[in-house]
Amino acid sequence: MSKLEPAVEEVLLALERGLKALEVPFCHRRRTLDERPAQATLDADAVVFVGDLGTFERVKKELAGFVPDEKKSYRLHHVKGGRATSCPTASSSLQTDTGDELPVVTVPMDVLLKLVTYTLVLTH
Repeated sequence: MSKLEPAVEEVLLALERGLKALEVPFCHRRRTLDERPAQATLDADAVVFVGDLGTFERVKKELAGFVPDEKKSYRLHHVKGGRATSCPTASSSLQTDTGDELPVVTVPMDVLLKLVTYTLVLTH
């Protein structure tokens, strides 16, 4: 089993706690030590399922342990260091055979998230 980069793991856990407290569904892209390209950033990538951009802005401001980046609307800085790249998307879910619903990223949103992440790698 792969292990997360410790800095990314701490940010992901803080994101999970904060978004659950705000009752906002989300998912994150798994990034592990063995999957990381040589020049990858150490951002924790998350997709936040919201109804509109106003809600997304509110979530960023109210998310415990994070401060929104003033220049990059998709970036959040964790108060203990590290950062998260977040993208809003309309809610989408997948119903399992057991009746549970899982939040999922649509293909277009996954592509967008990867493009944002790739752009960050090239510019840092």
